[in-house]
Amino acid sequence: MKNRMRDLRDLLDKIGSKGEDLFFIQIGGNDGVGRDPIHQAVKKYQWKGIILEPQKMVFEDRLKKNYEDLPLIILENKAVDHVSGVKSLYEISFSEARWATGLATFDRATLVKHIENGYVLRHAKSDGIEIPASIDEMIKEESVHTTSINDLLANHQVDRVDFFHIDTEGFDFEIIKMIDFEKTNPKYLYFEHQHLTIKEFKEAIALLDMKGFDYVTDKTDTFAFKKGLTID
Repeated sequence: MKNRMRDLRDLLDKIGSKGEDLFFIQIGGNDGVGRDPIHQAVKKYQWKGIILEPQKMVFEDRLKKNYEDLPLIILENKAVDHVSGVKSLYEISFSEARWATGLATFDRATLVKHIENGYVLRHAKSDGIEIPASIDEMIKEESVHTTSINDLLANHQVDRVDFFHIDTEGFDFEIIKMIDFEKTNPKYLYFEHQHLTIKEFKEAIALLDMKGFDYVTDKTDTFAFKKGLTID
């Protein structure tokens, strides 16, 4: 099924109202509130889960503060990758606003695209920020800790994940391919597809179909759910 997706918060509200004991993993949590489609449902329905955010400042100063009253949530200052280790994350160098930290990515080309298409300039002007003269000056590298999904699950003794929420600025399909669907048996999966190529998006949908998922989509995001589940 493919049709324009309604607001994800409405879908999650319907899921939460069923009283499911839902466990989630959010990959790319940022501050946990701004432009976060699951935060309200997590608080309202007291879902348990793990939120990962690799940017140290965002994690320490924002995410931890915004989730300090939710003891059922585990916070990890890490990114998800194929292996556990250290990797370069590319970020806007001259602003720590939510729009800027939300662009952090493993793929430098994705960040360059945001600069070249005017997105960064528009937000900088709105904030009254003078941008650096060159693209190289606009971008900084941060070495961040990574974890594989299998290591993450093992470290927290998790054997079931009902819902994966992925927002990683172009790395989403790679993460989907890392999920052991047979082991974790997720019911729901949400990811941002706007930075994927057409080929990657089609491959992502084909993989999810093979794993038994249907989906709804809009211009930027996809919400997948196990075939046979009612989300209306």
